[in-house]
Amino acid sequence: MTALVTGANGFVGAAVVRRLLRDGKSVRVLVRPGSDRRNIAGLPVELVTGDLRDRASLELALKGCGALFHVAADYRLWARDPKEMFATNVDGTRSLMLAAAAAGV
Repeated sequence: MTALVTGANGFVGAAVVRRLLRDGKSVRVLVRPGSDRRNIAGLPVELVTGDLRDRASLELALKGCGALFHVAADYRLWARDPKEMFATNVDGTRSLMLAAAAAGV
């Protein structure tokens, strides 16, 4: 089974990835273009570049996966335009769940 992990390059997401790998799972990670990937550097994972706000990238990332661990979030305490956070945290999560359902995950 391949598990997709969103937010894998963050603190919690990287811990989820390490646990899955320790349990012998195959791991694919969704990372934004240009994101800091030090937390997952050197780990045997498949990288897929995408964004929660890009439905096509979510569908590609989920293809062939049997599980999804959604750990990504825009967790800023303040944003000049709160619509950006809503687009990621609410709309992006909705898109991810719909794409996962369509993919049978």
